[in-house]
Amino acid sequence: MLPQQWEIFKRAARLEKLDKVPMALIIDSPWMPGYLGIKHLDYYLDPEVWFQANLKIMQEFPDIIFVPSWWMEYGMAAEPSVLGAKIKFWQDNTPSEYHTLYRLEDIDQFPEYEVEADAFAALTLHRIGMQRQRILDAGYILPMVTSRGPLCTAGFVRGTTPGGRSGRRAQADRSVHPRGDRLAQGAAQGDGRHGGKHFHPR
Repeated sequence: MLPQQWEIFKRAARLEKLDKVPMALIIDSPWMPGYLGIKHLDYYLDPEVWFQANLKIMQEFPDIIFVPSWWMEYGMAAEPSVLGAKIKFWQDNTPSEYHTLYRLEDIDQFPEYEVEADAFAALTLHRIGMQRQRILDAGYILPMVTSRGPLCTAGFVRGTTPGGRSGRRAQADRSVHPRGDRLAQGAAQGDGRHGGKHFHPR
């Protein structure tokens, strides 16, 4: 987004009166490659394709505040891949995630992880670092970072409904198994690594 758009976004979040109602949208790989006629794999793997795709969208829709702008991602793959979820890529769709943690107690056997070195999280952080200065030079800013939250990440790694498993049961498992919190830590560990900040409108 542009610096002035960030100021408008913060004012709207504070419920300040504005001359007109601003529009803010999430935009990322489920929509952008198809709209622009490019392959998802090219969007994920070719830095120039990714940059030009995002730039084209920003220029084509200048009145929309894109939140987050310049979203570096591999669909929903980055965070669950750190914890061992299987990721399958497609030419014309976002990646699929397959859970691999069938028994919650097996999390005790997981190796220690580091988001700057592990799986697609490491690639995500490195790639946004590569593009950061070019984005700034084009007049845009990166005022916030984004990541999948603990429930979403745990769902990809552990699964959500096998054998009639419910969200209530999953919450109970986490409460009785202290290491269950480990499913939630990977997403938070990478926050702020590419120059963004936690968003707080005040």
